Amino acid sequence: MAYDWQAYLKIADQLSEKRHTALQRTAVSRAYFATFNLCRAWMEGQGVPIPNSGAHKALWTAFSQGTGVAPASLVDAAAIGGYGKWMSRRRNACDYDDQVANLDKVVQDSLKRAHLIIDDLLPKLT
Repeated sequence: MAYDWQAYLKIADQLSEKRHTALQRTAVSRAYFATFNLCRAWMEGQGVPIPNSGAHKALWTAFSQGTGVAPASLVDAAAIGGYGKWMSRRRNACDYDDQVANLDKVVQDSLKRAHLIIDDLLPKLT
């Protein structure tokens, strides 16, 4: 049975409401990995393998370029690629940097993008 990556997004939603830096940073990370893994599963379901080495860059580039996506969905795929790259940079900052500028805004924007990709854009792809 496949893991339910949307559970990560539910946890991210809950953690994002907390006023503790570590919990907010974790919310950004969980939202990213929910998005990354659901998008990777979609892309691989289209027959596009995503290598383990360099997987994050490869995935968002594939979406940005419309790999495995029907022509009618190219705009949505490009949006997923762009949002995914943005989320990846924010996740890296939250996981590795000592300081994250405007953390409240990063958390809010990360959750917004995660929901947009998972709830709206990914289901529309053909």
